[in-house]
Amino acid sequence: MRLLPSSVLLVACAGAPPRRVEPACNADAKIVLAGQDDVSAAAGCLTIQSLAIRTGVPLDLTPLQKLHVILGDLRVGPTVAFDDLRLPELHSAGAITIAGNGDLHGVFLPKLVSARSVTIESDVALTTILMPALHKVGDALTIRGNADLGLVELSSLQTVGGELTVADNPKLTLLELGKLERVQAVRVENNGELDTNVVEAVRSKAAP
Repeated sequence: MRLLPSSVLLVACAGAPPRRVEPACNADAKIVLAGQDDVSAAAGCLTIQSLAIRTGVPLDLTPLQKLHVILGDLRVGPTVAFDDLRLPELHSAGAITIAGNGDLHGVFLPKLVSARSVTIESDVALTTILMPALHKVGDALTIRGNADLGLVELSSLQTVGGELTVADNPKLTLLELGKLERVQAVRVENNGELDTNVVEAVRSKAAP
């Protein structure tokens, strides 16, 4: 039987694999992660406009390990079943907000140097915040209301342009801010297990 050209086209299309839609990995890309397919679609992005994580399932962020710059917001939450935020090459971001996460245990941003602001609050399972390279926060830095938080590593932080708030973290025992030089205002309170000498040392850095 002789196939008509239109029949040949239909057969070819039926046998072709579905075309993967690639993300716009550029400075205008606004990426939202709700499932692992969203993470895979954003693999290899280097610089994007914003990243939001809102999910009820576990996510493996390994495909985003090259992400270097978020020009605008990084927002994580609300989430359930998402247990670790790991972006090993992230160097800078705008406003970072990590809030309302039910199962998030760790925030690991080892190469983050600067951010416009940082807010980490109301993450009931969070135990660890590691940002050892963070040097400057342009506006406010807030770590508040994290019931299980024990460790905050900000050992390179030198300046905070707004208020530094570390409050209502009843299990906080280690707050690394040894290089802090200047902060507009300080509120460190209701951190039940934090050494009073550490508290006074941080408070002494507030602008007169």
